[in-house]
Amino acid sequence: MIELFSGLRGKLLANHPLAPYTWLKVGGPAKLFFEPADLDDLKHFLSQRPADLRIFYMGLGSNLLIDDSGFNGVVIRLGKTFSFINSLDDTLFEVGAFTVGVLIAKYTHEHSLTGCEFFSHLPGSLGGAIKMNAGCFGQETKDIIESVTVLNPDGSVRVLSNTDCQFVYRNSAITNDILVLSAVLKCSYGDMQEIKRMMNEQTAKRNASQPVTAKTAGSFFKNPSEGAAAMFIDQCGLKGYTIGGAQVSLKHANFFENVGDASATDFLKLRDHVQQCVKEKFNIDLIPEVKYIK
Repeated sequence: MIELFSGLRGKLLANHPLAPYTWLKVGGPAKLFFEPADLDDLKHFLSQRPADLRIFYMGLGSNLLIDDSGFNGVVIRLGKTFSFINSLDDTLFEVGAFTVGVLIAKYTHEHSLTGCEFFSHLPGSLGGAIKMNAGCFGQETKDIIESVTVLNPDGSVRVLSNTDCQFVYRNSAITNDILVLSAVLKCSYGDMQEIKRMMNEQTAKRNASQPVTAKTAGSFFKNPSEGAAAMFIDQCGLKGYTIGGAQVSLKHANFFENVGDASATDFLKLRDHVQQCVKEKFNIDLIPEVKYIK
């Protein structure tokens, strides 16, 4: 398969392990794995891609469960070229899709800008946060998005407005075959000390309530309209419930931990069991927030 591609400057590998790139540390290999040198390199790759070769764009792997069999296609992972923050004016700045959330929060704090404090608690990159409209502590990614630059499957680039993205709770109109390249974020002026105090307060709450040092994929289920998913899972008595090496966290019921040599199958079985219990007890369908690929 590699021989189909030529003139690439990035890293192209066959049958490449994916588990090390994910926070859960499970999953099989990718048929092909590509880290482009830059946007032109990525466009060149796409121009040579066979039409039947599936694509999955991978970020930092924080909200991802990969099947034990791996991914029968190409996994494209952006690198440091796509990690940057450029100031456009006093309150507008452009951020690359591979930029880690904590760096965005650090930048805005240093520039006395408020609105991005919650990014210091999002484990992934900006691209993933935009696609799933990630959020916490009453804030969501959509709240600070001015525009988003994306790459279409045909290699063309377009700019989407906030409205174009059609943000809803933990989702957007940006489909899996569309890659976020960068975004323009808009904040407002704030007091540097107050911003820092807010970030510290959020960090303390997160450390007290979430298994931040464990191998997890973040919140496993979306919160249903009836209330917090963790509350329903906890009321089913499932904290600590374990299948293989996958366990419902004892600290936060909506987190699944890899407590041993877990497999993706362990997590899928645990997911199904939790969904079944909550459905039987409360007649509520829990929808996974963690993305599963195979």
